[in-house]
Amino acid sequence: STTRTARMPRMRLPAPLSSRLPWLALLGLLALVALVYWPGLSGPFLLDDWGTLPRLGAYGPVDNLVTFVSYITSGISGPSGRPLSLISFLIDANNWPAPPWPFKFTNLLLHLLNGVLLVLLIRQLSAAAGLDRRRALWVGILGAGLWLAHPLFVSTTLYVVQRMAMLAALFVFAGLNLYVWGRVRHAHGRTRSGYTLMIAGICGGTLLGFFSKENAGLLPLLALVLEFTVLRSAGAGHARDHMQNVGSPSRAHGALLQQKPANGSPLRSGEEGRMRGSNDDARKPALWFRALFLWLPSLGIAAYLLWQCRRLTELLPHRGYTILERLMTEARVLVDYLYLLVIPHGGTDGLYTKVTVSHGLLDPWTTLPSILIVVALLAFAFAVRRRLPVLAAAILFYFAGQLIESTTIPLELYYEHRNYLPAALLLWPLAWWILRGPGARVLRAAIAGGALALLLALTAYRAELWGNGQALAMAWLRMNPNSARAVVWGSRQLADAGHPKLALKRLREATGRQRGDISISLTALIMACRMHAARPSDLAAVVYAAGHSHAGSTLLYRNITRLARRIDRAPCPPLSTAALLRIPEAALHNPYFARYPPLQQEFLILRGRLLLRMGREQAAYEAFSRALPLVVKPDAALYVAAYMYAADAPRLGLELLDEYRALPQPERDGWSMKRLHRWWLERTGWYSESFRRVREALQKKPHSGGRKNPT
Repeated sequence: STTRTARMPRMRLPAPLSSRLPWLALLGLLALVALVYWPGLSGPFLLDDWGTLPRLGAYGPVDNLVTFVSYITSGISGPSGRPLSLISFLIDANNWPAPPWPFKFTNLLLHLLNGVLLVLLIRQLSAAAGLDRRRALWVGILGAGLWLAHPLFVSTTLYVVQRMAMLAALFVFAGLNLYVWGRVRHAHGRTRSGYTLMIAGICGGTLLGFFSKENAGLLPLLALVLEFTVLRSAGAGHARDHMQNVGSPSRAHGALLQQKPANGSPLRSGEEGRMRGSNDDARKPALWFRALFLWLPSLGIAAYLLWQCRRLTELLPHRGYTILERLMTEARVLVDYLYLLVIPHGGTDGLYTKVTVSHGLLDPWTTLPSILIVVALLAFAFAVRRRLPVLAAAILFYFAGQLIESTTIPLELYYEHRNYLPAALLLWPLAWWILRGPGARVLRAAIAGGALALLLALTAYRAELWGNGQALAMAWLRMNPNSARAVVWGSRQLADAGHPKLALKRLREATGRQRGDISISLTALIMACRMHAARPSDLAAVVYAAGHSHAGSTLLYRNITRLARRIDRAPCPPLSTAALLRIPEAALHNPYFARYPPLQQEFLILRGRLLLRMGREQAAYEAFSRALPLVVKPDAALYVAAYMYAADAPRLGLELLDEYRALPQPERDGWSMKRLHRWWLERTGWYSESFRRVREALQKKPHSGGRKNPT
């Protein structure tokens, strides 16, 4: 007789547990990401936080309709004003000042929510590309998990004001989820519900995202990228699961599905190719839909970006470079972004990266190779969009997502948070390969676990650094010794930690290296004044920078304001007020500042405040009078009138108010959030009441001839 060896059956999980396992894995991953981010929540506010968040208290506590509307229309971060982002800050505080921890905690929750939405999006796209639903879900969890755990996004999540970028990504992810869902329903013949979902995704996601941050306007273009790649045969992948539930489709459709290769790439050969081509055309949305909701907004953005090139070689007065130089520089920046995404780092330059502007294809020499790398990646993605649709989608999605912030619009050159949305699908091909590629399953599982563990470890290291303001400042200063912002912030942290002499020494050394940077020299002068250790060389450095600087940023505004407040509180021994007057005088003769009226106005107001301290009310009046027409805004008029009141010159303050009232008001053609904000303040009587109170105070106050410090 023959002996038959019994084969042990493969162990299988119970069906309910098996179906829940991916979701349990997702919950565990979210918990791990929250755990590694937790130490970073104790970090301080940074950079642009101080330009946006104080608006929470600009009109008093936001506890009624008037202050609520006044607050949400006061945004200056972009042309839309980003009111939805401002509303989101009310989750954490309704007045100012406020602690940073609640803001950072909300950002972390938003990052986790974005990860869940990205899981759902990659799951749908993977199914559309040919995977069964269960495997598509695992690909979604791994692809989104790698994105969630990536250390590059610490500088988005723990930088409070970048909630704007995170909210924009949230609405883009939600919009794309609705779009892909509707796209698949349309491919299965459910035309009405399909179009409803697609229109809701495109319009709702774009509109809500735009009022969070303007780069959400790229949503239609991102949907086009998916159409050209993984959605070319939308419905075929989902149809496999559908067949199991509702029976076999028609013979022709069944034959086409059987010809579908495992990676979701369409075949094109002979009669079968023609049959499939006609089937794909039937699954596509109608031409009117694609033209109206995808192509038209995408072409509108392209036209706007091209319009920015009308002065391609003209120096931008508030940046110090041309649009052409910016385009060449951004090629190097994009390559650096990709390097940090593909080769993750625990320590990066953070918010204060100093980028050398490209003045030619070989100046610096990395410019031309970077341009060639970008062009090669785009060409490769277009070439393989049918054979390797997942990889093509990831590459094209990334570059499409960078169009607004990394091309012709004259923004600052480098910020890590600009990768938050564009890089969403960049790790999807790796997850696809791990779960679908050749080779031992154990090896691929080890690669997945190792990649997640490495990313989480690097993120934990970086988050802990972001949770310690002083350590973070010193780290950025070491990594960016030539960055003015890193030097200024690091020096302030040193001074706050009880080392003012060392901080002043570092500022003076940096001033010697970067003579034309007014932010460094101004900070050094202010710190020296506070320590009663100012030198003539400190003043000379500021005067030189004021006369030669090419940049006019919000940082410069803040330093000018800090200097003015310092002057209001006390003199700057051993420097006289007359000596300090050389600063605005030099700035007013700077030809680059002459092109930028807001800076001219600020320097004239600073000149007037210094003259008031010297008792020269008439000369101060003349400086204020010159400042008011440069940028006609009620806030400036109210401020200069208040300065005259504090200096016991009420008659001159009243004359300034009369001059402002006689000025032609700026044209209000077109819509803008700034216009809406001003209209609302006028409508609610904010400005009229403020002018009434200031005028009444000036009329009641007699001219005493004495001098008081302006407040």
